[in-house]
Amino acid sequence: PDIAKKMIKKLDWYESKAIEPLITMENQLDFDTIDPHKVCDSQFWCPFQLYHQVEFEEIVTKQYKELYPAVDDNDVSDQQQLLPMLLIISIIMSIFFIIYIKFN
Repeated sequence: PDIAKKMIKKLDWYESKAIEPLITMENQLDFDTIDPHKVCDSQFWCPFQLYHQVEFEEIVTKQYKELYPAVDDNDVSDQQQLLPMLLIISIIMSIFFIIYIKFN
């Protein structure tokens, strides 16, 4: 129980530092759109959109700049250290959301 409380507290902290989930109920895609068997005749995940069609980087960059605005040039290095970790957390949270939706 104590370890669970510590983990929940740490996850809550990370969530407070992360951007909004990129995949929500409003913008999720139908599985047929991304099904690797249909998109690229594969059993593994593959690109289903052209890079220029994906809004991911624009959305993530905008949200990170709002969440962590650079005050001066020295702040940029701090952001560069934190952003990859937050990006990974955001992706993991999106994956959990997809799994939750799929199995509930």
